Amino acid sequence: MRSLPEALTGIFLTALAACAADPPPVRTAGGTPYAGPVPEPTSGTATVSCADAGNMRKLYARLRWSPEVESVALYAMPASYPGGPPVPPGSRPVLRHMGGTPCKSDACEAERDAVAQTFTAGGQGWVYADEMFPDGYYPTAHGFAVVRRGGKQVLVTTLDGLRAHLARITTADEAQAWAAIHRTGASCTGEGPNVAAGEDWHELRAEYTTCVATPGGPSQMARMAVTHRVYADGRIESGAPKELGRTPTHDSCATPGRVPVAGLGSLDDDDGSLGSLLARLAHAEAASVVAFRELATALAAEGAPASLVARAREAESDEARHAALMGAHARAHGGELQEPEEPEG
Repeated sequence: MRSLPEALTGIFLTALAACAADPPPVRTAGGTPYAGPVPEPTSGTATVSCADAGNMRKLYARLRWSPEVESVALYAMPASYPGGPPVPPGSRPVLRHMGGTPCKSDACEAERDAVAQTFTAGGQGWVYADEMFPDGYYPTAHGFAVVRRGGKQVLVTTLDGLRAHLARITTADEAQAWAAIHRTGASCTGEGPNVAAGEDWHELRAEYTTCVATPGGPSQMARMAVTHRVYADGRIESGAPKELGRTPTHDSCATPGRVPVAGLGSLDDDDGSLGSLLARLAHAEAASVVAFRELATALAAEGAPASLVARAREAESDEARHAALMGAHARAHGGELQEPEEPEG
């Protein structure tokens, strides 16, 4: 086990390694590049909470359904665990019910369950990571739904397909929930209002930081803002990121020579592909899981308050979710994942 100062240093260096993220591209709700007009970042007129942005059960609970919808069952099929093997080929993981509206008869439930069993994770469903298990780990999961409408049970495997069954989005909370399900929406990192409303839309303001390399000089941390417009019919349009300001930071966005606590330097050289880049980022996220685990252990050994140790454990779980999500993206682009090396001693 490392000392408390060493564990804290590992957290710091791991954070530096994550500074190379680029601004997100402009996308539609379905994930395809959007070529139409996009909204400018809005200053906002009100504030919406983003506290539940990572909890799919709570986000699903905020959705309202079309009057024609008789029942909805939302599911998750786990695909893998951070640091663990994927679900073996040919085996079927247990489906997890994530919410919805119940059937009104046993026959409806039987039909719904039969349709749900036809779902296969390969190439289907919206992929996300969520805290669904008592141990606090976030598995990569494939989301889908079974919707009963017009007396028929329908398997829905895309968020665009699910959108067709929504009621009109009329509140900022509904807009934020629907955007968060798409892994976007307002953030709570900035000051002041983060939502503005129009006749048939809500604009959600998100702020984030990204590292900007400066040849021959120190890098800059750029503070960015982007607006996501959620229409009443569930369409989502994301504007181009707008820079708000810069702050000098460490010497290089790539942090040359700096190695996260779990051995980022043990990775093989990448081949320059997107999948390889995503795999390296997933490895950095997985390394931070180890760093926070060591920090929690060191804090406990030093007699730190239980609440502080719990926060470190919570951060470990949060980094596990990041590792799972980035790992899913890496695999989708052909990246080969490698496990971080556990430090000795």
